[in-house]
Amino acid sequence: MNLRPLALSLPLLCVCAAAQAQTVPFNAISAGTQAPPSARTGQSVARSQSELDQLGFTGISGIDFQREIVLAVVLGPQISTGTPVRVGIERVTRQGQDLEVRYRVSRPAGFGFPVTSRPFVLVRTARTSGSVRFASSGAALPAPTPGPLPGPAPAPAPGPGLIPPGQLPFHVVGQGSTSADLPS
Repeated sequence: MNLRPLALSLPLLCVCAAAQAQTVPFNAISAGTQAPPSARTGQSVARSQSELDQLGFTGISGIDFQREIVLAVVLGPQISTGTPVRVGIERVTRQGQDLEVRYRVSRPAGFGFPVTSRPFVLVRTARTSGSVRFASSGAALPAPTPGPLPGPAPAPAPGPGLIPPGQLPFHVVGQGSTSADLPS
């Protein structure tokens, strides 16, 4: 019996088995549509209470940082219509010592008044000394663009009887009604 092919394939089998990712359980700590004003935007890992405080989430306790880490995803301001944008952790997987965190951003479709949100989610999971990589599931959200909020069309250009933006009416006795530019 020739054992040479088997001996050559054994290391390959070991590499394949090690390459499979394992699902890691996690527990929600907090989530919402309005992150605290001090919360840092982005994806972060807190391995100690002071790191969690530096991320802008002070007052959260009950985490055993000897055994656990906190994973945070905080989005910048998001504008939607009717219902706020939300973010959630879908799964955490381990490959060796490294973690991959998959999160999903849900932007509701519909009609309504413009809503500005700053969604966030915090979860805790088993501590690891390896690296942590975050990846968004699905299409990425476009970055908010400065400018008018989505909604009704802008007001028409000023005409007779309408006051242009940045100007206030005033009356001069004996001269009729007029307007003037406001100082900046």
